[in-house]
Formats: sequence, structure tokens, C-alpha cells
Amino acid sequence: ARLEPVFVGGVTVSTATLHNEDQIIEKDVRPGDKVIVRRAGEVIPEVVGPILAERPDGLPKWEFPKNCPSCDSKLERPEGEARHRCNNYDCGRQTRGRVEHFAQRTAMDIEHMGEQSIDLFVTEGLIGDVGDIYSLDFEKVKLFEGFGDLSVTNLKNAIESSKSQPLGNLIFGLSIPHVGRTNADLLATTFGTMERLMEVSNETLRSVEGLGPIIAHSVHEFFRSSRAITAIGKLKDAGV
Repeated sequence: ARLEPVFVGGVTVSTATLHNEDQIIEKDVRPGDKVIVRRAGEVIPEVVGPILAERPDGLPKWEFPKNCPSCDSKLERPEGEARHRCNNYDCGRQTRGRVEHFAQRTAMDIEHMGEQSIDLFVTEGLIGDVGDIYSLDFEKVKLFEGFGDLSVTNLKNAIESSKSQPLGNLIFGLSIPHVGRTNADLLATTFGTMERLMEVSNETLRSVEGLGPIIAHSVHEFFRSSRAITAIGKLKDAGV
């Protein structure tokens, strides 16, 4: 929610979480409402609800977007989940998101590769998936504003250093649906190598204690995706 700035719990707040479509419907929050705001857990600004007595007459209900704001593909909400997804794998924002996730500290920890750099590299066609990070054309990177010799060297060294991250970090970095840090480490410990994990059956995955059928199915499907196989092939060729 975008708010007129208001002082809450010691800070000035101008945005607040509304969580998801169900929460917005349940709270019946509408654009133009005066709302009650709190800091949930004394940290995250949250809209508690509207002040109905001060709602202008005829204020229309807010409708959830039907299409992705980045690529205009139809948004889908998987059964049993609260969030909507854009399922266009080639959506530019999805590509950026996957690379950002891969490069973050708890995954491959690639320093000097922040959101702005990733946005530039994806926009300019230098990165199409996470595998392309390791074949980045640094001669082209040097032509971009803000990339001097030192910054390019630092980025190159950070990418090279990330190749030695543990398998759990790599599995987590691949953005497999439903697989968080803990489950990524569990998969790494159980199967030992990426090759074995890619070949394992759904039944074997389901038998892993602590994994669960939904995560097992998600992992199995991910490693049968041609795009995942291509990206992992690039990683392997690069010596990750």
C-alpha cells in the first residue's frame, strides 16, 4: 500500500504490506481509504484495515492485476497458494529475479553483482540465465558507465570465487520452487552431487525424510526442464 507519510512506532512510513489478494479482500481496503497502520512485530509496516466511517461514497473495490506488469503474460495463482505467478520463463523481471537470487549472500554470494548491475546485464542481453554469469563478456561490461578496471576486476574475481560454494548453496541458488535453504542443504547431504540429484526418481525424493511430497515433486520436475538442464550445463562447463 502506498500511503501519505505517517509517523508510526518511531519511523515515518509511506508504504505498508497488504500481503496478498485474500488479505486485501478480507480487509476490504480500497484506493482512497483512510487506514489504520501498525508495525507488525514492531518492524514491518502493515495495514490493519480501513476506517469505514471516513470512506468516501462510491469508492470502488480494488481489482487484482490480471497480467504481469513486466511482460503482460497472464498471471496464474496455483491452487492452494496465496500468491500469483507469472509463468513466462523468459519474462525479463523473472530472469532478473533468478539471477538476483542466485547471486545473493545465502546462495552463491557473488559480491559486486547487485540489482542495478544485474538489471543492466539482463537488459543488454549479456545474461539470459544463471549459467551466463560465468561467461560474462567483460570487454562489453567495461564499456558501461561506472565499470572501470577496478570494478570489473572485483566482479570477475567475485564470480570466480563463487565457483567453490558448497552444493547446498548452488541448489538453493537455482530457484527451485518450494526449495529453501534448509531443504537445499538436505538435498546436498542426501545425494552428494548435482549429477545424482538430477537423475534421482520422484519416488526416491519422496522417501527423503523431511522433504515432503510437494517439494519432492517440485525438485523432480525442475530437473526435467530443458531450461534448467541448459543452465546447469553452463555451470558445469564453467567449473562451478
